[in-house]
Amino acid sequence: MAVHTPVVSIIVPCYNVEKFLCECIDSLVGQTLSDIEIICVNDGSTDGSLAILQEYAAKDSRVKVIDKPNGGYGHTMNKGLDAATGKYIGIVESDDFASPDMFEKLSALADSHNAELVKANYYTHTSDGGEDAIMPVLPEKLCGRVVDPSEHFELFRVRPSIWAGLYRRDFLLKNGIRFLETPGASFQDASFMYKVWLAAKRAYICRDGYLHYRTDNAGSSVKQQSKVFCVCDEYDEMERFLMSRSLPEQELKLRRRQLNRLRYNTYIWNYNRLDSEPALQFLLKMSEQFAAADKAGELEWGMFNVPEQAALKYIINKPEYYHLCKSPVENPRVTVVMPVYNAEAFIRQAMDSLLAQTVRDIEIICVDDGSSDRSVAILQEYASRDGRVVVQTQPNSGAAVARNKGMAMARGKYLSILDCDDRFDPHMLEKLLARAEAVGADITMCKCDGFDDATGKVSPISWSVDSTLLPDHDPFCCRTDMPDCIFNFCQGWAWDKLYLTSFVKENKLEFLNLKATNDMTFVFLSLACAEKVTVINDVLIHQRLARKTSISQSRHNNCDCFYYALAALRDGLTERGIFKAVERSFKNWAVNLSMWHFNTLSSHKPSFMKLYAELRERFLPDLGIVAGEEELYTSKNLRQYRQCVEIMENPVEDYIYTRWQAAIAQPEPKTAGAKKAVSNDGTVHRESLSSRVMRKLRGAKRCLREYGLGYTIRLAWGFIFGGRK
Repeated sequence: MAVHTPVVSIIVPCYNVEKFLCECIDSLVGQTLSDIEIICVNDGSTDGSLAILQEYAAKDSRVKVIDKPNGGYGHTMNKGLDAATGKYIGIVESDDFASPDMFEKLSALADSHNAELVKANYYTHTSDGGEDAIMPVLPEKLCGRVVDPSEHFELFRVRPSIWAGLYRRDFLLKNGIRFLETPGASFQDASFMYKVWLAAKRAYICRDGYLHYRTDNAGSSVKQQSKVFCVCDEYDEMERFLMSRSLPEQELKLRRRQLNRLRYNTYIWNYNRLDSEPALQFLLKMSEQFAAADKAGELEWGMFNVPEQAALKYIINKPEYYHLCKSPVENPRVTVVMPVYNAEAFIRQAMDSLLAQTVRDIEIICVDDGSSDRSVAILQEYASRDGRVVVQTQPNSGAAVARNKGMAMARGKYLSILDCDDRFDPHMLEKLLARAEAVGADITMCKCDGFDDATGKVSPISWSVDSTLLPDHDPFCCRTDMPDCIFNFCQGWAWDKLYLTSFVKENKLEFLNLKATNDMTFVFLSLACAEKVTVINDVLIHQRLARKTSISQSRHNNCDCFYYALAALRDGLTERGIFKAVERSFKNWAVNLSMWHFNTLSSHKPSFMKLYAELRERFLPDLGIVAGEEELYTSKNLRQYRQCVEIMENPVEDYIYTRWQAAIAQPEPKTAGAKKAVSNDGTVHRESLSSRVMRKLRGAKRCLREYGLGYTIRLAWGFIFGGRK
C-alpha cells in the first residue's frame, strides 16, 4: 500500500512557549491547504507546552508530536527534518503564526515555477492589538521571478528569516543541508539559510508576506546575552559547507570574500547587542579572525563602504581603542554637538559618517528640537549600540537653543558644532585636531563642498574661505592681522570650524535665539576674540544644498533676523572692547548682509515692504550706516552702501519708481524676446520689447495723472519683479 505524501511538512520547534503556542498551532490547523503534516518537536519544555501539543494531536491526525530531552534548536530542527515526509518543508516558530493561505500560496508558487525554494517577505507582530506591518526585506527588483542566488549576492545579506519561505525536501536532502547542532537556540538559522542560497539554482522571490513574526517576546533567543561566540560557530559551519562544494578556484575566492563580508555584518550586530565586558572579548576574537582573513587576501575592501572600512581597520589594528565607543568615553577629545529637527530622511547619513571618524574617543550630543517624525527613534537606535552617542530632547525652541544646550554638556577638549543634514569626511576630526594641537589654535577651519539634495551632484563652495584675504603666516589673530576683512574672509556658519572648548566657555560665547542667521553672531564674535586661528585647505565637510525644509528656503518669514544678529555682534564686540578695531570691517559686512537679504526678498512683496521700512527707519541708522562715508567701504561693497543710502533717503514709492525708470531705460537686448499681440482684425503680431516698454511708460504717465503715485507704484511692482504683466 502506497504511503501518502503530504504537500507540505511544517516543522514547529517548541521550548517553553505555552503563552503563544495555541495561536501558532491554530493558524496551522486552519490552513486553506489541508494536505499538510504539522511536526511539533518539543525540546524538553518545563512549562505546559507538551500538554498543549498532545491535546492538538488528539484532535487532528495531521499534528505529530516528537518529545525529546533539551538538545538545542539545531538538534530540534534536524529531528523535524528527519521525520518530515512532505514534498516541501515549511518552518513556523512556536511564538509566531501563519496567515491562513500561507502554505497554499507558497506551494503553488513553488510548483508553477519549479523552484527549489520560495522566499517571501513577512509581517511583524506585537501583542498590543495594532495592525501587523509588512517587512519588505527582499530586494524589490528580484520580486516576482525566479533567480539564481549565486548571481545576486544581495540575497545572502537579507536577514535569514528561514520561517518566511518554503523548501523542497529533496533539494535539502541532495545537498546535505541541515542545522548545526550547537547548544541552545544559537543563531543556527544563519548557516542553514547560507547553505540554501549557496546550493540553490532556482529560487522564487515573493513580494507578499504570510508569516507573522512576533517582536515582543522577551524570552526570544536573539535577546540572550550568554551566547557570545555562537555566531562564530555558525560562520565556521558556513565555511565548511562552502569548502565542500568543489567550486573553481576563482569562484571559491570570490565566495570566501563574500562570506567575510557577511561575517562582518553579523559580528558587528552581535558585538553591539552585548554588554561591555563580553563585547570586548568578542571583539578581540573578531579582530583575530579578520586580521587572518586580511593577511590571506580574503577581504575585498571594495565590498565595504567608507565608514565600515574605517571601523574594520580599527578592529583589526586597535580593537581596544575601537571598544572605547561601546561605553561613554571618559575623557573625550572632541564633543560633537548636533541639533536635529525632522531629519529622518538624512540623519543616518550624518550619524554614519560621524561614527566612522578615525578619531574614536569622541562624544556626540544630539539635541532633538521637538521633531514630529522618527528622528528621535533613529537617534536612540544609534545611542543603544554606541555609548558615545547622547540623545537629548527639548520642545521645539530652535536650533540655537539646541546648540547651547549641547555645548553646556560638552566634556571634550575641543568642540565641533555640526548640522544634521550634512556628511563628513571620515578623517575630518583627525585632521582638524592635528592642526589645532600643532599650533595651539582656538579655532581651526577647513574647506567644504556641497551636494544637491535631489541629484547628489557635488559642487565646490570656493567662497567658504577666501584664501586671498588670509595673512601670510599661520596661525593668525583676526582682529590684529586682518581687522578690515575679519567679517568677510569666511562664511558665518559654525559647522566648518573646530573650537577649543575652554576658549568658548571663557568668552561666554552662545548662539543667538533667532529663527534664522542664529550662528553668525557666535562665529564672528569668536573669530574676533580668538588669539590663534588656523585654516587647512582640505575639503572635509559636504553640505547638503537646496533642501526644501531648510529654514533658508522660507527666509521671508524671518526677514529681520539678520539685523538682530548684526546688532548682537556689534554689542558683543563693544562689550569686549574690540569694536573700534574692527568697525570698518563691521560696516562693510553690515551693508553687504543687509542688501543681500533685502535684494533676495524682492519677489515676496509683503516681506520686501516690511523690510524696506525697517531698514530705512531703524535698522541701518542703528547699525551706524550714514551718508557721506563712501571712503569707509571697499569697492566690493560700495554699490551696497549706495543702495543703503538710497533706501534711507527715499520713501518706498520713490525707490521703486526710480528702479522702474531705470528698468525702462535699459537698451533693448539684441536677443530680446517679443510678446504676441492680437489686432482688432484677429491678426497676431510680435511686439518688440522696446514697443512694450513705451506702451508701459505711456500707461504709467496716464496712471500718475488719473490715479496718483501709490496706484502707479503697485503696477510698477509687477513690471519690475515679474508679477502682473
